[in-house]
This record gives sequence, C-alpha cells and structure tokens, in this order.
Amino acid sequence: MYRILLLAMFFISLPADAARVKDIAGIFGVRENSVFGYGLVTGLNRTGDSRRNEATIRTLANRLQGLGVTLSTEDIISRNVAVVMVTSRIPSTARPGHQIDVEVSSTGDAKSLEGGILQLTALYASDGRAYASSQGAIVIGGFSAEAGGESTRKNHPNTGRIPRGATVELDNPNRMDITNAPHIDWLINDPDFTTAKRMADAINTALGSNAAKAHDDGMVRMALEKTEDASAIDILAQIEMVE
Repeated sequence: MYRILLLAMFFISLPADAARVKDIAGIFGVRENSVFGYGLVTGLNRTGDSRRNEATIRTLANRLQGLGVTLSTEDIISRNVAVVMVTSRIPSTARPGHQIDVEVSSTGDAKSLEGGILQLTALYASDGRAYASSQGAIVIGGFSAEAGGESTRKNHPNTGRIPRGATVELDNPNRMDITNAPHIDWLINDPDFTTAKRMADAINTALGSNAAKAHDDGMVRMALEKTEDASAIDILAQIEMVE
C-alpha cells in the first residue's frame, strides 16, 4: 500500500507537457473551404464504365458536342472513359493562380482509373460558384488485373489523386482581413475550460497585458494591440509559439 502511494505521488508531481498555442487552437475564420465537381476521365485501358452506365455516355456526348462533334448516345461504344467526382480543399489564403491537390473517385462501374486523364473540370463551392478548375494525370495507390479467368486487386484502383491538379480561379470569399481586425478569436480544438483559462493566461504573460480572455471552453478572445513596431502578423506569429 505504501509503495502504491509513493508511486501515485511521483506521477502527480510530474510536470505536465506544454503545448504550443498553434498545436491546440486555430484562428476563427482562417479555414479551408471544400469544393467539388463532376468530371470525365479518358485514356483508360478498357477499364472504364460499361455501356450500361448511361451517365457516362451522355457526359461524353455532351462534352464532344461542346467541341463541335455531334454524336448520339447510340454512336458511342467505349470502355476507355469513366465519370468521376472531383473534390478538393481551398486554403483560406489561396489566391487565383495557386495550385492545389485534388482527389478523384469513380461514380460508375469502372474497374480502374489507372492511366486515366481527368479532362477539364470546374470545382464548385456550396454557394454554387466555381472557385477552381482541375485536370491532369491521375495517380492511384492500387491496381486491378485479370488473366486466364482469374483476377487480383490491391487497395482501391477506383480512387486517385492529382498532385497540384487544380488551379484556383477566384479569391476565397471567407478570407479574413487579419491586419485590420480589432480582435482575434482562437478556437480550441478540444474544448476545455481549464485549457481555455491556461491559454489566456499564457498569452497575457507573453504580451505583458490582459489582452486575452477565455470566452468559454472553446474560445479565447484576444485584442490586437498593434503598434508601430509590431504588426498583427508579428503578434500572431509570437502567440502561435507560446506554450
């Protein structure tokens, strides 16, 4: 019993591991925004959608018609194309011209997207506006093969990625103007009253003022007291490293 008490006292006396503000909280309004699109993948080696997938045939016919080639759905017989959903996340600071990664997943009955090329696809946000456009060669992390009546498969060949496969076309409407903000709200990843109180105290100690105050268990509000020697960015960079 005495040994157990000594062990308990030892663990109680151990100092708690400190965490930086940037590791446990993020700034309200500074976040990624999800975008998605419906596209067409070509160049597949007879592993694309079957003739039963009418959506693929119609999508291909419409795409060709937009290029000046008029074909009916009955004229198209191909296993080298597949319809896919394209998703991505636009960083809060992204501006037109920035390139981001995209994820591609089959929506039909394609066997594999290996070797496929995503044709130009607009990526929309929840407000219905296209904020990026994507295209390029798909990189997949699996494979599927058939021979002699036997087949083998590893991982998921119906999903893939295109590194830097999308270009941002419009500014993020949710981007926050930090330089002119009167205060900053830090959102705690795992809400806790103790964490919020300790975080506010640590920020005030680092700034030498009472600029930060725990608003509730999930948010710490900090007034931005900008001076000629320290901009908002300088202050936030300092606060991010506070333990």
